[in-house]
Amino acid sequence: MNAAIIESLDEIIEETKQFQSLIDNEAWDELGEQLNARQKRLELTLSKTIIDEEKPFVIERLSLVANLDKKYQQAIKENRQRSTGNVLAFKRKHNAASAYSKVEKQ
Repeated sequence: MNAAIIESLDEIIEETKQFQSLIDNEAWDELGEQLNARQKRLELTLSKTIIDEEKPFVIERLSLVANLDKKYQQAIKENRQRSTGNVLAFKRKHNAASAYSKVEKQ
């Protein structure tokens, strides 16, 4: 068995687990860079020959990466909704303050 493929996938999983911190800190540029680097590493790792005995281990690890990605996609969606709500609340407050200001000047 080629332990290098399994080790590489395990490292990719550990790197992927760090994405949550980037999402929490809204470090979108860094997240994008990390995602691109991970994609290249996955492509390189999976371009190697995978023997039949390795396939279950590879599938297990890729499934974990996919599940982590789903979790992070949901976190990003929730973050975007929260940010949109904050922007809308700010806009309503701004509009109310502007309306009050206009009334006060009259």
